[in-house]
Amino acid sequence: MRAKKSKAYGFFIITLFFAAVALSINTGNAQSAAENTWQTKSPLPKTEDGLAAATVNGKIYVMGGSLNYEYNPANDSWTSKTSMPTPRNWVSIAVYQNRIYTFGGTPRESASNITEIYDPSTDAWTKGNMLPFNVSGLTVNVVDGKVYFIGGNPDQPTASTNMQYDIASGTWTNKTQMPTPVTAFQSVVLDGKIYVFGGYNPTPTNLTQIYDPVADSWSLGAQVPEPYPLSTAAATTNAMAPSRIYIFGGSLTLFDSTNLVQVYNPKNDSWTMGEPMLSNRCAGTVAVVSDQIYVIGGRSAPAFTPPLTTNEVYTPFGYGNPEREVPPDTSNLPIIIAIIVIFFIGVGALIYLKKR
Repeated sequence: MRAKKSKAYGFFIITLFFAAVALSINTGNAQSAAENTWQTKSPLPKTEDGLAAATVNGKIYVMGGSLNYEYNPANDSWTSKTSMPTPRNWVSIAVYQNRIYTFGGTPRESASNITEIYDPSTDAWTKGNMLPFNVSGLTVNVVDGKVYFIGGNPDQPTASTNMQYDIASGTWTNKTQMPTPVTAFQSVVLDGKIYVFGGYNPTPTNLTQIYDPVADSWSLGAQVPEPYPLSTAAATTNAMAPSRIYIFGGSLTLFDSTNLVQVYNPKNDSWTMGEPMLSNRCAGTVAVVSDQIYVIGGRSAPAFTPPLTTNEVYTPFGYGNPEREVPPDTSNLPIIIAIIVIFFIGVGALIYLKKR
């Protein structure tokens, strides 16, 4: 009789043990399944063409024309903020010391050299130094407190421009120009280097041109699989997801756009495809919070379509498991403790029954 009880009790403990293990595995799978997926978020309250976005202290600021909105990903809400003193679309935007610098843009259908600086902590604007040239729709990049203006329009600045602006001193320095001048490209900073993708020269190119500000030199990377101008790009930084660069959407004609997501891995200079966006878009803006990427606004086609209020968030490859040592995930800790407790209770019970 005791032997039967012992076997039954042992079987019960083993069943509980494997059930707990299965629960732990399923929980882990549910977490990892979120990567490479899209979610629709609260749309912009209002929209315009040529919006720009920046992230400061975990919040996204989307501005352009008469609009300046703060988006809080924590509660998926928008708040209207003080708009630019000089309403402009297609501004170039950069963040330095938690302040947002807006360069150039089109106040009256032509490029300008205006610089205005927004402080989110006070919701106030100040004037900055005028640019030495007019600029509109150019992606600028900040590396070590210096802003790099690369490429541009065929006239001002020229497509081969590479100028460094030191925010602290207000000085400008000419740097080595791009090997192949392009316009309407996307550029991203990752690990101290500036990556320039695609653009026109004069037709769409699939070039990947990489600038090293320390060496003041250029190199070429693997070509973009699908060269779509008017795309949007952002990088994950190894904080919550592996270091990758993502290119979203774009358009080849005036009447269409794509939902393609192209993923560049700078470590092995290779491309893969990500999960497509939920909607086809071009000429949108993008911001990153904790390595999740928000693609906001844009159009479904460059011509004859209204600007969109769409706000979609992308959870990238490897989210929650970047390629470096990170604090351990404690979400399964209660399950692990339960497994250990059940195991030792079972062992103790078996020993006790065996001795009786």
